[in-house]
Order: sequence, then structure tokens, then C-alpha cells
Amino acid sequence: MVEPMRRFYLFWTGQAETLLRELQKASLVEIEELPAELGFSLGQARTGESGASLEKLETIRKVIGENGSGKVVLTREEEERVVKETPLEVIARLADQFRQKEELLTRREKKLMEMDQELQVIEKLDLPPAELLNLKGFAGRFYTLPEDKLETLAEKIEVVFEVLQRSRKKVVIAVILPTQEIETKERQLISLGASPLSVTRYHRRPNLIRKRVQFLLNQVRKEKEHLLTEREKLASWREKVLVLTDWYRSQDITNQGVSLIGRSKFVQGMAGWVPESALKDFERLASKFLPEHCLVTRLPLPEEKPPVKLANPPLITPFEVVTDLYGRPAYGGIDPTGPLSFFFALCFAYCLTDAAYGLVLAALSFFLARRFRYQPSLRKFFHLFFISGLVTTGLGTVTGGWFGDLLVRLPASSLIGNFLKKLVLLNPLGGSKETFLFLGIALALGYIQIVWGLLINLWKSHHSLRSLGEASLLLLIQLLVPAAGLALFLFKWGAPVVIFLVVGLGLCFLGLALLKAAEQKEFMLKLFWAFYAPYNVIAGNLLGDPLSYCRLFGLGLTTGLLALAVNEIVFLARGVPYVGFLLAGVIFLTGHLANLAINLLGSYVHSSRLQYLEFFSKFFEGGGRVFQPFNEGRKHTILKEKV
Repeated sequence: MVEPMRRFYLFWTGQAETLLRELQKASLVEIEELPAELGFSLGQARTGESGASLEKLETIRKVIGENGSGKVVLTREEEERVVKETPLEVIARLADQFRQKEELLTRREKKLMEMDQELQVIEKLDLPPAELLNLKGFAGRFYTLPEDKLETLAEKIEVVFEVLQRSRKKVVIAVILPTQEIETKERQLISLGASPLSVTRYHRRPNLIRKRVQFLLNQVRKEKEHLLTEREKLASWREKVLVLTDWYRSQDITNQGVSLIGRSKFVQGMAGWVPESALKDFERLASKFLPEHCLVTRLPLPEEKPPVKLANPPLITPFEVVTDLYGRPAYGGIDPTGPLSFFFALCFAYCLTDAAYGLVLAALSFFLARRFRYQPSLRKFFHLFFISGLVTTGLGTVTGGWFGDLLVRLPASSLIGNFLKKLVLLNPLGGSKETFLFLGIALALGYIQIVWGLLINLWKSHHSLRSLGEASLLLLIQLLVPAAGLALFLFKWGAPVVIFLVVGLGLCFLGLALLKAAEQKEFMLKLFWAFYAPYNVIAGNLLGDPLSYCRLFGLGLTTGLLALAVNEIVFLARGVPYVGFLLAGVIFLTGHLANLAINLLGSYVHSSRLQYLEFFSKFFEGGGRVFQPFNEGRKHTILKEKV
């Protein structure tokens, strides 16, 4: 359900930082600025120590990294001890020194690598580049030239050159040009595709300089490797740094919350939203930390848009995952979580339809829910799969699905096999009658959920006579069509019950057409909606939506057939000499796990799709804003007390 919200206005004298910290810990209220018409001026956000500490911690985290650390689970007492005992200033200084050393070595390494690349090109030059570039009466130049132009250069241009390097269809050449003919010769070289190459005026031979550069480069890299050991020492503080980060971020959020407090000469105040279930706790905290205060609450006004918080029983709460992926309902609207829960679990089970797969899924989900018990969103997700796995086990039991057709393959003397066979009511793989019955049940499930959606829509529309009339007609049409079809099958056209149902159905369609036409102003739109409204009901509610549930039949049958194929391969593999049983075991595990993984995804996606498109379209009104309580903003730590 959508939990009722109340608008609150809190006024007090004195300081409120302690209350703000307690509200953060409790995550009770969403804080907003006071309305401007009340005449309060806003406070200024303060950073102080928390802001400076967060900057230092950001630098430390960039140095040591966060990969592989996960979230730190601890109690509030342990957190306070970490904050008290961790030498933040020392760690920050060491991290800053490390960063400076790393930046210096990185710059040196980059410079040396650039020199090495340049020297590698001219390494075969037997004299220092400075001497080549400063010849009397001549000028030394370096060029890159396409390799296929090398012979042309030797034949057509009278210059002295030497090939220094060959690579990927290009060569690097050193050329000696007469000073008086530099421009002419350069134009000739460029016409052959030569490109000038800039070379530093080294005063020693390139090969000797390169040896020195490589020596220095190795030294720099050794220093960087040594620096990594210093990082590992800093990394030993990683968890405590994450704890400090969340602690100072919490302090910073408290300081930012000060900016939402309105101030006058004698009184301070703030406004916001509080769930009705948290109102008493909020009043208790206000009384405890603000002895002189005035708390005023009221219901939301029609023009206001309160935040939406979902509140459901523990068995229904996991299905909020499905709702949240689509969007929060509008405040005052209907939370679809409860109404969809049974159908989602059943649709999921129908797609998987294997008791053994359900048991594996439930066991794995239970383990993961325990593993991530301090992370509510993940825990809720695994609880959803746990419930769906149990329902799958039940449905798989009555359809005979135990790792496909393994139940049929068990020896006739198997007590467990014989017991489980007695529980089978319908085997989708057993023949045409049972297969079509399996399809019929899927369609019936879809029809029932659509009627359920129309009933919810009817209840939702009771505030408006026009909406109530339309919702009633939609529900009556949905009920009268199968009733008329059944009556026509049992009786002849002339039977009074058939005539009554058909006439009633016609009047419902006529009433719906008139209602839809009356909503329009232009004649052509009235005419369009008078015909389109009945057509939309026939194509959607009566045909399209129930037929969409055929996907349950298709996916359920696919799971069983793939499992059957895996079993066939397993029993064939048993006959392989020496390694038959080992090979069969490997195929059994990998095959069924792969089948479970593939169909698990399909079951979740298609079950969700049926809720979103076929069910939600009957009554759901979205656009709700998620309730965002004033909290500690933890990203790296989880407090045990909160779970």
C-alpha cells in the first residue's frame, strides 16, 4: 500500500544540529525549505572540518583505490572507535607524498619514453645529430619516405643520404643537402612523398644516448615498482578510510541540512514530509532534543505532490522490486504490489515449471539473502526469487517436473519416485489433451488476472460517477462475454438466458461508446471514439491481453523439453567406456544449470511484462516521487543496527 504522508512544520528556539543528526540516523522525514510566505530567511550551508576531511579522504581513495573492498559492515560503536583511532592526517600526508612521487616518476617515464622513441629512429646514425645539422656549406636533414620511392630518390635526385630505419612501407633517411640548393632539393624530396622529421640536436651518438636513456628508464620503472609496495601499505587502511568517508559525509549532510532551516529573529523552523507510521517517533525525537518546539502536521493539499513510500507486509514486500522497476504509483493511487504478488509468483512458476529447479532457486536465493542481509535492496530481490522458487516447486510437483522427466526414468521400485508420481495432476509433456489443458490453464490465469485488474479499477473509480460507470461497463463486458459464450454452447440461440446475456452485452458496448463519445467536443472525435472504444475492449481486454498469457505455456513447455533433451544426452553418455558416469554427471549438472539460468531470465522478464502491460494498464497510475528521507548518505558502510 501507499503509506499516507503528512506535511509537517517544526519551529523551535535554540540549536537543532543534534536533532538533525538523530533524524539522519532514524531516516524518518524528508526535509524541505519553509514556504517563502512565512518570512523566514534560509541558513547558510557549512562545510568546516567535514568538507576539508572529505577532500583529504578523496585524495587517499584515489591513491589506494576501492576495488575489491566491498562494503564495510560494523556497529555504530565500532565506527566511532575507527573515527577516534585512525590517524587521518598521517594517512593523508603519506598519500599526498605518494601522489607527488607517482606524478614525478610518471612525468620522467613519459619524457624518457619519448626520447627513446626518437633515438630509436636515428640509432644507426654514426655521428651526433648536432654535427650533421651544423656542417659547413651543407645542411643535414631527416625525412620519412615511402619505401617504394627509395630507388627513385637515388636515381633522380643528386643527394647524399643514408637509410636509418625501415618500418611498415616507410623508411627514415638522413640527407646531406648543399646549402645553396636546400629549397630546390627539399621541393624535389617532398614531390616524392618525403616528410620532414624533427630531431633534437644531440651532441653524442644516438646509440650511446639511447643506452643511457634505457638505463634511466629502467631505474624509473624500478622506482615505480617500489612505490607500489608503499601503496600496499597505504591500502591496509582502505576499510578504515571508507568508514571515515561515510562518517564525514554524514557530518557534511548534517551541515548541508542547516541550509534548509529557516531563521527569524527569535525562531527557527523547517518543513517537510513524514509518513504517518513515523509521526510518533518524529514527535518523540523533537520533544527530546528540542524542549521548546512547536510541531504542526496536516494532510496533503490537493495541489501538493507528496513523496511516495510503499508499506507492505513482509510476505508482499519482496514484490516491490517488480513495482519499482516500472515506477512508483501516484500518491493517493493504488500500490499494485499486493495485487500482483500472487499472479507474479504463479506466472514465474508457470514459466519454470520444474520442482527441482524451484528447490535449487529457493536454496540459492536463501543463501544469497543471508549473504547480503545488510543490503536491503539485494535482500528484497533474493526474497522475491525465494518465494517464486517455492511456488515453482509446488507447481512442478503437480506437473511432474523434476529435472525434466527424471521422475519417469526412476526405477519402478523407487519409493520417492512412486510417491511423487501420485502427486502429479497434469503432465504438460504427457500428450495432446494434457498439453492443451496446460495452455487452457495459462489462458484462464490471464483472464482471472485481467478481471482482477478491472475490479481494482472499479474500486479506484468510486469517487467519480463517470469513471465508475466506465469501469463498471468494462467489468461487465469482461464477465458477460464468456458467460454468453458458455450459454450459447449449452443452449440454443432462442433460449431466454442467451438472449438476455447477448442483449446485456450489446447495451454495455453501447453505453461504453456513448460515454467515450460524450468526453469529446468535436463531432468527428465523438464518432471515432464511439467505434474505437468497443473495438479497443474487444482487441485488448477480451482477446489480446488473455492471449498474451500463452507465453506462460510456451516458456513452461520449453523448460520441460530442454530438460528432457539434457536427460537424453545424459543417459546416452552413460554408455561411454570408463568415463561414462563421470561424463554423464558433468553433462547433467552443466545442462540443467544452463537450462535453469536461461529460463530463469525468461521467467522473470515475461512475468514482469505481463504485469506491466496486461495488468497495470487496467488501473495503474504512475508518476509518484520516491520518498527520500534525510539520512546519513552511506555508500561504503552498513550499520548492523539498521537491519
